[in-house]
Amino acid sequence: MFDNIGNKVKGLAIFACAVGMVGSLIGAIVLWTNGLVGAGFGTLIGGCLSAWIGSWVIYCIGDTNVRTTELERQINSLEKAVGNINRTPEQEKRNEPKKRAFVKMTLTPEQVSGHEDRTTEPVDSPDREGDMSPIPVDEDREKCPACGTVQKAGRNVCWNCGMHFQRDEQA
Repeated sequence: MFDNIGNKVKGLAIFACAVGMVGSLIGAIVLWTNGLVGAGFGTLIGGCLSAWIGSWVIYCIGDTNVRTTELERQINSLEKAVGNINRTPEQEKRNEPKKRAFVKMTLTPEQVSGHEDRTTEPVDSPDREGDMSPIPVDEDREKCPACGTVQKAGRNVCWNCGMHFQRDEQA
């Protein structure tokens, strides 16, 4: 009953649209027979338009379900294919799933500071073979000459692109 539910919901949307349009036509005919020609045309046009637009919501729900089901099928297929790559012969015999490894990543406060100040201005990338001086923005921030990322002043390397900054030694 619930197999292929997305396509059934899409069919329901088409059915609801058709019923709404037929109902609008019947209502318009009844109004026309009673001498209300303008109201009949309004009912016919407004009812058909409402049924058509209202069916979009139902159809979108069904279509989303169909697409989600297909994505889930593809993900399961990929997980199965990738899971079999690194399995030992003993795991294969026991049909044991691959153990997943998780890596915990931590950043130092120096690495984190300045991330929120990234700019999106396009900057011409210089030749990255040599070191370059950062461009001062204000007393606390500098801009990388290679990628344009604004970051905390005093860094030796751009956190975004890895450009090494040339610093003048002040005595």
